[in-house]
Amino acid sequence: MGGRVAGDAEAPPGGPDGAGVNARAGAREELREAPAPGAVAPTTSTTSTGTAAAAVPSCGTTGETPAIAALAGELADVVARRVACPVADLVEPDASRVHGVLTRAVNTLGVVAAGVLGRVQADGRWATTPDGRSARDFEDYLTRTSRGSRAGATRQTRLAQTLQNEAVPGLAGAVSTGGVSLEHADVLTRLAPTTPARRDALTSTDPGTNAAFLLARAAEQGVEEFTREIKRWAAKIDPDADERGHRTSVAKTSCVLSERDDGVAITGFMTAVDGAAFDTALRAVAGIPAADDPRTVEQRMGAALGD
Repeated sequence: MGGRVAGDAEAPPGGPDGAGVNARAGAREELREAPAPGAVAPTTSTTSTGTAAAAVPSCGTTGETPAIAALAGELADVVARRVACPVADLVEPDASRVHGVLTRAVNTLGVVAAGVLGRVQADGRWATTPDGRSARDFEDYLTRTSRGSRAGATRQTRLAQTLQNEAVPGLAGAVSTGGVSLEHADVLTRLAPTTPARRDALTSTDPGTNAAFLLARAAEQGVEEFTREIKRWAAKIDPDADERGHRTSVAKTSCVLSERDDGVAITGFMTAVDGAAFDTALRAVAGIPAADDPRTVEQRMGAALGD
């Protein structure tokens, strides 16, 4: 990642903007010439297109923080310079190949980012920042700092904790090698290590129930099929947990109609099974909208409820 990428524009020769570009270029050269502590000598590799790739230093086993920080900075720099590259000239099969390569890279970076996020949470100093002091918990802090959704923060934190605790052995490697996507990883971390019995099964040596078995299934199946596979696995490993969860859901079932000046507001809760059946029935009543129907999905579903 350290070398100049073929086709990079040369820095402007002068003026205020040129000076700034030259300064950044000089800083990048210093990073290339001075490996971070703990890094080993860089090696040259070859990309999938057959061109020589930039030398990337290994983080080694100690002193990773400076090395990964430098690599992250160089990666961000390369992406920023390449994000504006035109894609209109890409044709098949090159377009599909490039998309696949980029998707695998995004998955790999997602795992690396989750590992770093785990260190942020474990370190604890996030709670002393202005956003941290006003946050309810780490997920709230992440929602604030990333300006994302709570659901997204929950997914990221769950993956980070799974990797930090090694609850699913081999997960990071499976995603990094391209066999398992981040969507598969989300399903696995959300549904598999949910009870002590299931966590024990994931780390066991039983080839029919452990993490290696599930990762192999993930590499063979689409996300929806894999979700069903994980649910079957979870029910087999700890059936009592499913029954306890069902009883808890049933106890929370409710439906409240609240009169308002302009209508009636509905709030409530259903079990997953009842909710799926209700959704199917409601969509059947709503039907397929006409081409000139201006209503949103929510508006059509609300009207179907009245019908």
